[in-house]
Amino acid sequence: MTAWEPPSPADTGGPVFRRSGGTVRIVCCAAALTATIALSGCGSLDPGHGRWQKQMESAAGVESADWNYYSGWPTSSNRYTGRVELSPDLTTQQARAIADVGCSSPTEFSDLTFESRAVDERWRATGYGPTDSCRDPAALERFSVVLETLEATGPDFLGEVIVFSEEEAGAADEGPSEPRFRVTAETTTLPSLLELLGELRHRTPDVAFEFNGWVDGDGSAITNFGEPIAVRIPAQYEIDDLLPLLKLAAAMPHRGISFADGALDVAVGDPRMLESPDAERLRTAADAIDVPVTVHLDGPGGGDESASYDELIIALDALPEVESVTLPASRGGAEVTVRARDWESVPGILALVAEHSPVEAEFFIEGADPDQGFVRISRGGDATGAVEAYTAMNSARGSIPHAAFAALIISSDTIRMRFDLDGTTSPNDVDRASATLMDLIDSSEIDEVSLWVPSLDGYDLELPEDLS
Repeated sequence: MTAWEPPSPADTGGPVFRRSGGTVRIVCCAAALTATIALSGCGSLDPGHGRWQKQMESAAGVESADWNYYSGWPTSSNRYTGRVELSPDLTTQQARAIADVGCSSPTEFSDLTFESRAVDERWRATGYGPTDSCRDPAALERFSVVLETLEATGPDFLGEVIVFSEEEAGAADEGPSEPRFRVTAETTTLPSLLELLGELRHRTPDVAFEFNGWVDGDGSAITNFGEPIAVRIPAQYEIDDLLPLLKLAAAMPHRGISFADGALDVAVGDPRMLESPDAERLRTAADAIDVPVTVHLDGPGGGDESASYDELIIALDALPEVESVTLPASRGGAEVTVRARDWESVPGILALVAEHSPVEAEFFIEGADPDQGFVRISRGGDATGAVEAYTAMNSARGSIPHAAFAALIISSDTIRMRFDLDGTTSPNDVDRASATLMDLIDSSEIDEVSLWVPSLDGYDLELPEDLS
């Protein structure tokens, strides 16, 4: 019998009928009740927005201005969005005059952006700010400086810049602090990114500066692909000596570079890079200008936590029992994979991890034949009982007929085991395996066992998600 399929709401535009347990239920489509009304620059429900548009479009340096009204009835509040397209050769005087126009009749927006792009569209810039039309003249003037800087770049420059509203640089309980100029940028080459960073700083020396940049070769809109370069410096900080250091750091196969509080931090994805010639050249150059530099493995936190992680990865890589150590493929990836030479080598690996527990990283340990099983140590997991638990699991695997797969999952407070039997298992075999595995819970560090028999009716047990 062919299963009855409900019609799609897109096909019917009305209620959907679903058959469930021999009955038919009628479910109303919520989408039919929450249509969004959008008005663009006309039919204004608030005349102030139309007036704002006319005043903006009359200002020198403004190529166009528009606004939209969205009714979120009945599920959300109404929204007004505004957009101002600025000339790429906007001057600082024009920027201040535009700010004055916006403040002459303040108008509320849910979202208001200032945008510009090169005539040949090799670069584009967007400025985000407060949710009313009254933009700080100094902030809009700095946005014009961004446009001026982009216009001054060579014809081969491809990139995008986002300028965020100015915020207090310190926390509220630290007392008054200076605002900062926040810029995010993406270019197609490292030299063009560093050139943009240097030029923006030279043109805005009197304000604290926060720069986040990426290199992405496709020239598309900002995607945050690639490895980040983050610079946070106070007002009047001279950047010229820092730029060569950033170039040296970026020449390494890195996972991220940051400069803050006068110190340089470089995350790498390969233990061999920690003491590589590239790292030594960077340290020598940094010492020459009295800049502290830390080169560490991409992983948890910083300080003592990061140092402990680096120490553990280096020690694992040096163990004779280890065939390979693979860090996550990308920054902030899921887990460190450790390949043991054989299953008898795993206890030595677990003992080393236990010495550094808890570690704010996830470890996946497998033997030469991954189909036999694995050990997973969750982020923050306590591996102090892992060796004893693994020994008990291995003993059970050797004594239980038809054992096919075994795995340990170690969290901060629990050690669980998954144990699979093969498809030739009889009911009696399952009963004996169950008794043996139940004894493990009473006699070992293992807290929970899930037994799985893939092809035997009545014994196909449903596993928890993280054990499957």
